[in-house]
Amino acid sequence: MTGRLRLPSDPARRPLDDEAVFIGGMPRSGTSLMRDIIGSHPDVAMFPGELPVTTLLAGAFPEPFPPGKDEIERLVEAFVEHPRMERAGIELDRRPILDGLAAEPAITRITVLTHVMRQHARQAGRPRWGVKEPLTEFCADRLLAELPRATVVHMVRDPRDVVSSQRAIWGSEAQHVVSTTYAWRRSAALAHRQPQARARGYVAVRYENLVADPAAVVAAICEGVGIAYRPELLLLSARPPWWVNSSDPTSSKGRADIFASAVSRHVRDLPVADCCFMQLRARDEMERWGYQLRGVPLTAADRSRVGLRFAQEAAWRPVKWWRDRRAASRG
Repeated sequence: MTGRLRLPSDPARRPLDDEAVFIGGMPRSGTSLMRDIIGSHPDVAMFPGELPVTTLLAGAFPEPFPPGKDEIERLVEAFVEHPRMERAGIELDRRPILDGLAAEPAITRITVLTHVMRQHARQAGRPRWGVKEPLTEFCADRLLAELPRATVVHMVRDPRDVVSSQRAIWGSEAQHVVSTTYAWRRSAALAHRQPQARARGYVAVRYENLVADPAAVVAAICEGVGIAYRPELLLLSARPPWWVNSSDPTSSKGRADIFASAVSRHVRDLPVADCCFMQLRARDEMERWGYQLRGVPLTAADRSRVGLRFAQEAAWRPVKWWRDRRAASRG
C-alpha cells in the first residue's frame, strides 16, 4: 500500500455531511435488536454485525492530527481486513477509500471510518450507513462534532436485566457487577442528558418501552433518525443469517420477533445480594428511568455478599482511575 495515499496539504477542517446512524448502549441492552430494526430500512446500510469502531479508532494511531500516511493506510487496513467484515460477507476495496481520503482537506479517525462505511453503503445500494457498537455513547460528542448530521440511538435497559443477560451469555465472572453498575450509571446519565442538550442527533430508547409497544416506539425512533416509518421494520428483515441471540427463545427457530419475555429476567436469575448492591449504587438513575426498586429480604450470607461488593468497588476504583489515565495518555 505504500505510496498510494497523498496527504492533503490544506489543514482546514470541514464537517462531514453523512447522515450516519450510531447505535450504542450497554452490552445486552437491546443494541442488536435496534440494529436489526434500523437495518431493515431501505435507506440505511447498517453494518450487519458489531464493528468495534471505538477500539479501532482509538488504537490505530494517536492524536493530534493530521496523522501520517502510513497510519491512515494502517487504519484503512484495520477496517477492511477486520474479521467482522469477513464474517459479515463484506469485501471492501482499499483504492477508492484511499482516493476519497486523498481529496479531504483534513483527515481524522472519523474521516477514515466515514469513507470505509460509505463504500459499504454504496455496495448495499443505500444512501445512509450505520454502525452498532455498545458503549458508543461515550464518544458521541466527538462523533457528532465531526458528523453533525449523524444520529446516535442510545439503548437503555434495566441494569439488573443487563447483568442477568450478560451472565447468561458470558458467564458470571465475565462482566463484574461492580464495573457493570458503574458503566450503566454513566451510560444512563448520558441517555438522560444528551437529548436534552441537543436540538437533534440523539435518540434515547428505553428497551422495555420498545418491546411493550414496538410500532409506536419504532415510529418515534424513525422520526428522530430522519427516516420514514414502515411497518415492515418490525419484521427485522435485516437480521443476518448467522444471527444468534440466546436470550431470544425464538432465534433458534429462525423467527424474527420483537419479544418481551426477557423483561424482568433478573427476578429469577439475579442473586438478591447483587440486586441489592445495584439498587443501592444506581438508585437515582434507575428511578429516573422508571425502574422500580425491589424489596429484597437479605439473609446474613446475602448481607455479607453485599458488603463484599462494596469492598470490591473500593478496591476497583483506583485501578479504574489508573487505567483511564493510562488510556488518556495514549490518545
